Amino acid sequence: GEARSQLSGLGNNPEVSLLLADIALQNSQLDEASGHVRTAQGLLADAANAQLEARAYFLQGRLDEKRSNFENALDHYRSATALDALNLNYRLAVSDLLFNLGNLDVARSELEQYQTLVQGQDAALARNPKLLSQLGRIKWAQGNLKAAATDLETAVVQRGSRDSVSQAQDLKTLAFI
Repeated sequence: GEARSQLSGLGNNPEVSLLLADIALQNSQLDEASGHVRTAQGLLADAANAQLEARAYFLQGRLDEKRSNFENALDHYRSATALDALNLNYRLAVSDLLFNLGNLDVARSELEQYQTLVQGQDAALARNPKLLSQLGRIKWAQGNLKAAATDLETAVVQRGSRDSVSQAQDLKTLAFI
């Protein structure tokens, strides 16, 4: 609505185009989102910005995933990760899609590589509740129940009451272990 029209008035800016793409994607307006991503990519061709390029790849991956084009989605998510290796959301997107496609070992490896990468920089990043929750689910699916329970319990504690919906999902998963 109003936010979209205000953003549209800001002119040709790759960041604005990516914000508009994200809004359109959240509203399931896939063609509109694709147009905004293409606009951003065109603008980024003239002014390189690795973080914005990564975001464009990520949004293109989300579009591909919504259209059930999973191989392209994985390629785009991996391109985003290559440009911005510390962005957990990009890693989670790769891992989540691999998990849903049944490739548990690679899904787990993706997140464990991220943990190794960030461990030396900021231990809190390696213990992010979203990361631990996804790792716990993967380990559960692999039959590694003790490690799954540990990751999920830590995620629940880390979340506290700030994210009650995700915390409830983690607690439900723990109940099955």
